[in-house]
Amino acid sequence: MTRKSRKYFLLLVGLVALGYFIYKFRSAIALEGFDWNTVGDSLRHARLTLLALGVAVIYACFGIRALRWMRLSRWLGPARFLSVYSATLMGFACIFLLGRAGEPIRPVLIARKSSLSAGGMFGVYILERIFDMGATALLAGFALLLFQHRNLESGSAVALMRVARSTGALLLAGLIGAIVFLVHFQRHGADWLARRLERSAWRHGWRGKVVLLLEGFGQGLQGIRSWTDVVVLASYTAVHWLLIAAV
Repeated sequence: MTRKSRKYFLLLVGLVALGYFIYKFRSAIALEGFDWNTVGDSLRHARLTLLALGVAVIYACFGIRALRWMRLSRWLGPARFLSVYSATLMGFACIFLLGRAGEPIRPVLIARKSSLSAGGMFGVYILERIFDMGATALLAGFALLLFQHRNLESGSAVALMRVARSTGALLLAGLIGAIVFLVHFQRHGADWLARRLERSAWRHGWRGKVVLLLEGFGQGLQGIRSWTDVVVLASYTAVHWLLIAAV
């Protein structure tokens, strides 16, 4: 099968899969109680300038994500901004269409467009998720403080707040655990994994491909190598999520 034929075949498979999902979940969207007049009123009273500004800021946020990804993956090789940015847009479009099942598509697309290791891109993806989890935990904690300050803890809201605080505590604990794992892996685990993968018996057949993926994954997890990296990446993350909140 030629390269062009393979592209058409994959496109056909994608269209068939999309058609299947649309047919399968055709009744999942409930329109009961939906009123087009309400939508019309919302649009008539909306400020189009703010809507346009919101759309522009959203695409700027994707640009910040691309810059952060480039910073995390710079040890793996050079990457152009436009390649990472376009792959980021396509990756999030897949998430919109397929839900969380489309998450792995973005690292693969960035790897292909930048000619970098797919395994390394998944390591970078893990680091990116850690920063986003940290930002989410901070925003959630800030929101809970605001709820408490506004005296919303009354009646049935008490149980809800208890669950929310427990969830926030678990999120923070998971974040701390992930950070500890990454620090330990960077100092000790990466060398141990490299030594284990040097076994010649693992370099043949299908295991050779697994070894390459694991090596790339380990390299991707070492995308933070200095305090300067931490400050720059944290700044990207803070600006990104502040803009999201503003939108």
